[in-house]
Amino acid sequence: MKTEVVLLWVLLLFCERSLAQGQITNFSFPSFVADDNSLLKVDDVSFNGSFESFDINHRTYTTGLLDQECGRLLYKDKVRMVDRASGKAASFSTSFTFAFLQLDPNSTSCGSGMVFMFAARPNISAVEYTRRGKGMCTFDSTDTSPTNRVFAVKFDSALTNVSGISDPSDSNIGVVISSQGTTREHTYNLCGNNITQCHLLCGDKGDFSAWIDYDSAAHTLEVRFRNGSLASSGKPTNPVIRVSEVQLDDSILENEEMYVGFTGSTFWSREVHRIRAWNFNSTALPKSANPPRKLLEAGAIVGIGVAILGAALIGIFLLFRFKTKQREFSEKHKISSLSSSDTPRAFTYRELRRATKNFNDSELLSGGSFGDVFRGTLPSGTLVAVKRIKNNKEQGEESFLAEATSLRQIRHRNLLQLRGWCQAKEGLLLVYDYMSNGSLDKWLFHNDSGLCWNKRHFILAGVASGLAYLHEECMQCVLHRDIKSSNVMLDTDFNPYLGDFGLARLIDHHKLEKTTLLAGTLGYMAPEMHYTGRATKETDVYAFGILVLEVVCGRRPLARQVSVDPDDVVLLDIVWRAHEVGNILQVADPKLLASTTGKLAQFDPAVAGSQEHVTDMTTGGATSEEKKAIANALHVGLLCCLPNPSERPSIRVVSQWLKGSELGAMELPPLPTAIPYNQYSVTSSDGLKTSLSSNMSSFQTWALSEGTATT
Repeated sequence: MKTEVVLLWVLLLFCERSLAQGQITNFSFPSFVADDNSLLKVDDVSFNGSFESFDINHRTYTTGLLDQECGRLLYKDKVRMVDRASGKAASFSTSFTFAFLQLDPNSTSCGSGMVFMFAARPNISAVEYTRRGKGMCTFDSTDTSPTNRVFAVKFDSALTNVSGISDPSDSNIGVVISSQGTTREHTYNLCGNNITQCHLLCGDKGDFSAWIDYDSAAHTLEVRFRNGSLASSGKPTNPVIRVSEVQLDDSILENEEMYVGFTGSTFWSREVHRIRAWNFNSTALPKSANPPRKLLEAGAIVGIGVAILGAALIGIFLLFRFKTKQREFSEKHKISSLSSSDTPRAFTYRELRRATKNFNDSELLSGGSFGDVFRGTLPSGTLVAVKRIKNNKEQGEESFLAEATSLRQIRHRNLLQLRGWCQAKEGLLLVYDYMSNGSLDKWLFHNDSGLCWNKRHFILAGVASGLAYLHEECMQCVLHRDIKSSNVMLDTDFNPYLGDFGLARLIDHHKLEKTTLLAGTLGYMAPEMHYTGRATKETDVYAFGILVLEVVCGRRPLARQVSVDPDDVVLLDIVWRAHEVGNILQVADPKLLASTTGKLAQFDPAVAGSQEHVTDMTTGGATSEEKKAIANALHVGLLCCLPNPSERPSIRVVSQWLKGSELGAMELPPLPTAIPYNQYSVTSSDGLKTSLSSNMSSFQTWALSEGTATT
């Protein structure tokens, strides 16, 4: 038995090492609609719901203090940036939208500025606080001590010329690297040429966006900069700063794991540093192919000693437990306690069975083709949703765990977060956050009060943002393949969460290799899927377009009633006909256009709690601006559903359209005057190509008549 314990101990050490090397961080905040607990606010930082932002150094305005303030906004989880055993560093990419606001109109100079940085500790130390004027509470170019280790990208709004510091202007970007008593600084003058005073960054000049990319293999760091927000402007091709021979090892970064975020400071005048959007991705640390011989020898000696001691202790413990409660040990010590952490992890079947009252019908939330969803209560009292997957016998444990691990790294405020999973002989189960308001289709079709226009607009914008993250912001593109109203979940404040993303890939990729079944739901599938059988970004956009029409019209994509007129079966055809006659509003949900009480419900996500409130409307119904916004939303839905995939807008563009509050004033690309057709080329097994003509109606009618069973 001692031999088994030693092997187990060595295996655990190896697994821990492998997991540490593979750890990555990936998050996205297109905006900040709530005081998110994923972020740490240190010292002078406050949430600003009116501007959907976090404001650093806002206290200078509220208290009237003129200067000498520090604030730090960090992501709550540390980022693993260095592997000291191999000497390797992780690559990372980040982008963010920010603005500087000068709050002292009589001042002739701007404040200090802010930096993007890695911090060993979340708090601002006394030493860092003294650097507020010279180094934005982060660095000091005059510090030549070997312990001074800093990596920061500064956005400087003050012209400083003192010992060790020489700014090119009062608006400059700089990369500051302090290591082993030497400080390197690479700057770019935003004023241009030799101009030293331009006040570009401060003085309420609007939004700016920056992109920072570090390649650990090439040892290069690039910084890009542009006026405008991330949502309204693309990433510039050329960097404003490119630094070679940068190795972010432990000579620069204090710890293997560091906090990442922003520090802002004021010195000359009152200045707020506003963060409006933030994305961050890090890669897994590369493995060391040839670790140093001394490191191997030292590691072997320490490892053998620890293994012997651990083997003895664990052997005694296991022997005692084996004789008393072998099964209890096996069940309880496989994984950590339910209430110990919110980090996605493995559950036992026994734990989930208890949480759902043995999967009692009283806890059943919904049922679908993938599986049934039950409400579960953790020992901590936290409510979760437990999805019990159907027909997963073909899925191997190893491939499932690999997929589940990749899904837990995907985080976005409009994607339903995976809390954990269970792979047991009784079946496969997934654990998600519980959504108190259920699914969107329940509110569209099973609730008499319905949803007001602003709330529907808010939900569609959130779903588009989450889908854009899956398509374009993840390390690898993730296709959803089953976008529909029943897969959009709503929390207490009606914040939308797109669920079941990646589930088709997680569960059905074996089946899809062996069959020709289409992936999706009838009514949401793009017409080309009938001929190609493949899911693409464009098929996801098509399904989202159908969702837009469903939400705005308050009607299902395919009418299920037998008595319905054949011309009114397919929602997409109904909307196209309304567009053809020039009266697209006639198909909108009547609840959006008029109210029997003479009042129209309004929804403002900036209001605390995002609760619905009622505003008096003198017209007794929707205003002309609201009607134009509703018509434009239907227009966007039709653009997404164009039969030619190449003519559909990207989900990133759609997200930008829906995110703006002035949807009614927006000029959108024109639509065809009549329902369009498209040619599809299909190659047979003998190599012959056949062209087929189709529009949306013909495909949907085929699907309805065939009754195709889809996922």
